[in-house]
Amino acid sequence: MNNLKDVQKKIHEVDGEFMKKQEDVANLKAETLKTKAVDKLEKIARDYKVEKEAVQEILAKASTCRETVDYIKNEMDECEIPHTITLRADEVEKFAEKLERISQDFQELKKNDSEDSSSDTKATIRKLTDEIVRKLSGFEDEKADFIEFQKTTLEQYLPKDFSDIKNAPIILQVREHKLKIQDANRRLNELEDFLKQGKAQKSSLLKIDASNKSLVANLNSLSKMINEVPKEIDEL
Repeated sequence: MNNLKDVQKKIHEVDGEFMKKQEDVANLKAETLKTKAVDKLEKIARDYKVEKEAVQEILAKASTCRETVDYIKNEMDECEIPHTITLRADEVEKFAEKLERISQDFQELKKNDSEDSSSDTKATIRKLTDEIVRKLSGFEDEKADFIEFQKTTLEQYLPKDFSDIKNAPIILQVREHKLKIQDANRRLNELEDFLKQGKAQKSSLLKIDASNKSLVANLNSLSKMINEVPKEIDEL
C-alpha cells in the first residue's frame, strides 16, 4: 500500500501546482486585457509559453499518477483468484469467437473464383491459402488447449483451495494461462492483418487479370482489323 500513499502525496502536490498555475494564467489574462504596449504584450506572450510548458509538466505528473493507480487496481484484481479465473474464461471465449470470425473470413479468400486467372495469380493465391491454413491449424490447437486447461484445471478448484496458505501454485497457473492467451491474441491479430492483406491482394490480382484479358482481346481485334482493312481497301 506504500505505492498508493506515494501517489496520494504526489497528486496532492500536483493539485497545489495546478491551483497556482490557474492563478498565474488568470493574472496573465487580466494583464493582457489592460496592456496596449507592444513590448509588454510580447513579454506576456513569452510568459504564456512558459506557463504552457509548466502546465504540460504538471499534466505529465498527473498522468503518471493515473497510470500507477490503474496498475495497482489491476494487480489487486489479479490477487482475487476466483475473479481472475473468470476473467481467463472470458478471454478464452473471446479468443475462440475471434478465431471463428477469422476462419469465416478465410473461406472468402478460398472461394474458387480465380479459375480464369493467370497461372501466376493462381500460384500466388494458392501460396496465401496454404500459409493461412497452416497458421489457423496451430490456433485451433491452442484454442483446444486453452479450453481444456480452463475446464479441467482452473475451474476444478474449490473455495477452500483459494483460501489455503499454499495457493501460490494456483496464482502462478492463472498468470501463466493469462500470458499464453495474450501471446496467442497478439499472433491472432497479426494473422487477421495478414488475411486482410491477402484478400486485398487477391482482389487486385483478379481485377488485373480481368483487365489484362480484356486488353489482350482488344489488341487481338485491333491486330485483325489492321491486317484486314488494307486488304479490303486494295480490293475496292
